[in-house]
Amino acid sequence: MIYGDEVEVPGDRLVFDGCDFVHIEAGTSIWGPTRWDGITFENCGYPSSTPPRCFIYGNINNVNWVKVINAKLSLHDASMTSCGQLSARDGATLGLGNYDYSMNDCGIYVEESVMGFTNSQIHDNGSSGLVVNYPSGGGTSQLLSTDIFNNAGSGVEIRNSLLSVCGAEGSNIYNNEMYGYLSLGTAPSCIVGGTCISNNGAAELIALYDSFPRFLEHVQLPFASIIDDNGYDESSDQYLLVAAGEILQPLDVTNLAVDTSVESRFFPSFDDYEFGSQQLYEAELIFACAFDSIYTENYEVAYTLMRSIIDDYPDTPTAKKAIPFLPYISLAMDGDPQELMDYLADIDNDALQDIITETEAVCMLSNQEFEAAIVLLEQIIDDPPSDEKQLLAELDEAYSYYKLATSGSRNLPEQCHRKPTTAYEYSIMRSEIIGQIMSLGANDGGSEVVPVLSLDSNYPNPFNPETTIAFSLATEGQVKLNIYNIRGQLVHTLVSESRPAGRYSEIWNGRNGSNQPVSSGIYFYQLKTAGKTLTKKMLLLK
Repeated sequence: MIYGDEVEVPGDRLVFDGCDFVHIEAGTSIWGPTRWDGITFENCGYPSSTPPRCFIYGNINNVNWVKVINAKLSLHDASMTSCGQLSARDGATLGLGNYDYSMNDCGIYVEESVMGFTNSQIHDNGSSGLVVNYPSGGGTSQLLSTDIFNNAGSGVEIRNSLLSVCGAEGSNIYNNEMYGYLSLGTAPSCIVGGTCISNNGAAELIALYDSFPRFLEHVQLPFASIIDDNGYDESSDQYLLVAAGEILQPLDVTNLAVDTSVESRFFPSFDDYEFGSQQLYEAELIFACAFDSIYTENYEVAYTLMRSIIDDYPDTPTAKKAIPFLPYISLAMDGDPQELMDYLADIDNDALQDIITETEAVCMLSNQEFEAAIVLLEQIIDDPPSDEKQLLAELDEAYSYYKLATSGSRNLPEQCHRKPTTAYEYSIMRSEIIGQIMSLGANDGGSEVVPVLSLDSNYPNPFNPETTIAFSLATEGQVKLNIYNIRGQLVHTLVSESRPAGRYSEIWNGRNGSNQPVSSGIYFYQLKTAGKTLTKKMLLLK
């Protein structure tokens, strides 16, 4: 137990491993005059006979990380600022209550874990505010009355996870540099009344058709709303709603308050959305009940209803929506993974085979059978149903290979398109693939998803001696990427040329224009195009 009266000793990290009880009290400050490694909670807070109790009520400042690994941790009534990143992975549960997470190098990252944030703020961070990746056995993650704003990337990014966003006092996602809400999963999340997504730098909400969120009514709250009243730039901030991929049927946005006066602000077309009440046929009525059951955590009911849709209405678009939910629900209710795989294998319907293969791959990911997942993902990549599906399969494949490599596996698959072996390589590859998905068609005259001008946070940061800077161009034109020191003097020019729209990354090796190494310190990198300049800072530590 930590009470705040400890004596300082030399060291650069604090590790809690296998602790049933950790309580860092209010008034405690966890910090350092210079940036130190940080705090790790691993295998903590899960005692068999008592409620899990791992809490931090103190402020955290100037550390590289707070890692929660297969542990249950809650941070309350305090703040984390000027740090690297807060992350939860490998079956963790992360809670924030009345918490301020701001001015950190990166936003909050959640992987194979569940999070619940209440009455908190995530703002002014150097990347997307919240990233939720890959299924967790903990059930549904929740944002309740939490504001996410002024972050350098998107407000919220979701990949293959269940997330519910709501708030009696309003959950607000606004003024982030890129998208407000980005969903690239196989099943939709849930946005409940009281939520507002507004005035983000690119599209307010962008999702694959498969994972386009469902908007649910709350009897005591106004409809969820999407607003962009700052004006918009048709080259980068045109869209309010974006649905990417094949549109099987119009998307129901009946319970969403959104300005429909300019039809060109809806992608791919205004007609792909249903703004008024619509007649629901039996399969859709069952699906609506199943969806509500998921987000009220009645997982057994949801699982039964989804399977009834597949069994009784296999030739409907609703069956294609029901199949991807099965691995998430099964994992949440601690179901038998082999029983689910056997069920999927017994579905005899050619029209459903692409979605079945994709769902089987998610099953393998959720069960951490990464080698089997790669085999299935290779099948998708070799014969993809669409460009989006190919890139998403590559994204999952990169994740699977990275997990195998970092777990110490001696038999890494040879047949694999994407082979990152470190967290750094995976993060760069992930950013690259998502950029390719967002700019599909930009260089070949096709219909691009959403062109956007953006400058990502460099990675790693701090760094020594190299760091990668990624950026996207919405239109073709002259571009400059310069490095400046803290006095505003030009150190090095990485790019100075005309480039087509698309996604790019450049490596700075910590040297100036004369190829001489520069000293430790804060540097700025600036992306300049016709009419707009974006600038971010980075730290070189030797």
